[in-house]
Parts: sequence; C-alpha cells; structure tokens
Amino acid sequence: MPVCIGVSGYVYPGPVLAGDTRTPEQNPVPVMPGIVPNCTKFEYVDNAGSPRLADLLKENGISKVQWNSWNFPSQDPNEDWAEWAQFFNCVKA
Repeated sequence: MPVCIGVSGYVYPGPVLAGDTRTPEQNPVPVMPGIVPNCTKFEYVDNAGSPRLADLLKENGISKVQWNSWNFPSQDPNEDWAEWAQFFNCVKA
C-alpha cells in the first residue's frame, strides 16, 4: 500500500502529548467519534487517561453537562460519561 511521506506546505507538529490543545484549523487527529461539528477547541487525553475529566473541566472552565453535550450529544448530558484515551476531546463549542 502506498504511503504519503511528504506534503508540500505541511509542517509536522511533533508527537501529541497529554493536555495538548488544537483548534479545528489545526486538524486534530484523532477526535472522539460523534462529537458536535461546531467544536472550537480540542484537548488530547493520553493512553494513561491524562488529563482526567475533572481536570479537563476545571482547566477549561466548563461543566460536566457542557462537556457531555459536546462529546456525547446523543446521550443524556447529566450522566457520568468519561473522556476517551488517545483521542482529542471537545472542550469548547
């Protein structure tokens, strides 16, 4: 299978680390499946689950209901949903 190893104008941003944030223009990959299309800020959770959901909420000044409604829009926003490790989670919409 052919693999692209160079794209004109693309600059490799380096490895993604826990707590890294991106905007839609920075094409965060991978994002949690099913999040709202109007997300304006994403934060990465590493394979150890860091940062924890409580930290994501506190650092971004958002409530659990807001976070749930952006990351699990088809689910009950009052339930206890968890962040997905190794994905960018929506922290602002």
